[in-house]
Amino acid sequence: MDDPNITTEDLYGGTPPPPPPPPQIPVEETPEIPMEPVGTPPPPPMPKVSHGSTVVVILIFLILFVAGIFLSSHIRPLLNKVENVIPQISTPAPLIATPTPVDPFAGWKTYSETGVSYALPPTVLAPICDSSGCASRGHIYPVVHG
Repeated sequence: MDDPNITTEDLYGGTPPPPPPPPQIPVEETPEIPMEPVGTPPPPPMPKVSHGSTVVVILIFLILFVAGIFLSSHIRPLLNKVENVIPQISTPAPLIATPTPVDPFAGWKTYSETGVSYALPPTVLAPICDSSGCASRGHIYPVVHG
């Protein structure tokens, strides 16, 4: 059954033709932008100041300084006179009603025990103790109404 004349092209058909090459996309080159040289430009030249203008500036400063001291020595006494006049103006004292004193302990009951007296409000009972070693000595218990 083997036929020596049969090839793979006979069995499977011919080889397919190769795919066409992809279309070529034109490549654009980036345009070159001229660049300025890197670095800082030199600073502009300073204006020339003559020694004569420096002397004028110093003289103006000294004149203004002396004028300020002179004026402050004449203005300060005037301000002190104004300050002395203000406290001399008197205002009438406000009338304050004096309240009638109220005894905050009114109605409290006074207790005496072994030479010590104390007062308690009416809602508090005196401490009760049966003996001198009582644990409740000095404790105050509230009155329970009910």
